[in-house]
Amino acid sequence: MHLAHLRIIGDVHGRIVPRQRRADLDKDRRFTPAIWRDRRVRGRSYQRLALESKYSIQVGDLAGDYSELSDIDPGFHRVVAGNHDNLPKLSQHFLGDFGIFSVPCNAGKMDVFYVRGAASIDRAMRVEGLNWWPDEELSEAQRTSALEAYIVAKPRMVVTHDCPSELVSSVATLDEEIQMSQTNILLQKMFEAHAPQWWFFGHHHKNWVFQHPRGTRFVCLGSLAYFDFDENGRSVSWKPE
Repeated sequence: MHLAHLRIIGDVHGRIVPRQRRADLDKDRRFTPAIWRDRRVRGRSYQRLALESKYSIQVGDLAGDYSELSDIDPGFHRVVAGNHDNLPKLSQHFLGDFGIFSVPCNAGKMDVFYVRGAASIDRAMRVEGLNWWPDEELSEAQRTSALEAYIVAKPRMVVTHDCPSELVSSVATLDEEIQMSQTNILLQKMFEAHAPQWWFFGHHHKNWVFQHPRGTRFVCLGSLAYFDFDENGRSVSWKPE
């Protein structure tokens, strides 16, 4: 029996299946959070979290070479690409640049609007084609199309890798000032055009919940954190687990 109907899953950074020494196998270990040493997520993996739910959406930075996804059905478990995903070699589990993923529920369906991408603030330390890709953010034409589609859809739920620009200073885990990316600016325009009920994102590696005055509950998911909904489309808890 599934424990959740829809599960939103935070950044994975290569921990797709359970392994005791994943750090030794991660080619990008210099740039990924040490989630394998975090007691709060000990024993977790993307595979385990996904298979405990009927449907799931992972918020990006799945990373790795995606060869370990064979037991996860892409018809039920999807991924929104982040800035640390290998864009030329994405598996069939990944959703597109932007659009709607519909999850069947008892009362019909839950339409989730998604947008991929973010900017790597450490790209100067990365190697193009190995752990950085120049199209990690949407192009100008794609951003225009995404905004237009969002305004038409007026979704109840949004899942993105990064967040609108007005939230960055509150959720960012770095001490230095962060320049707003094209993704932050796009997501801010979306939010200004329509405030959904729910907005989930990752990228910042912390659990954080903010009830916006306009009615949107923003939920930032830490690495391998999750948030569940039942078969009626209702949230199971009020914060990430």
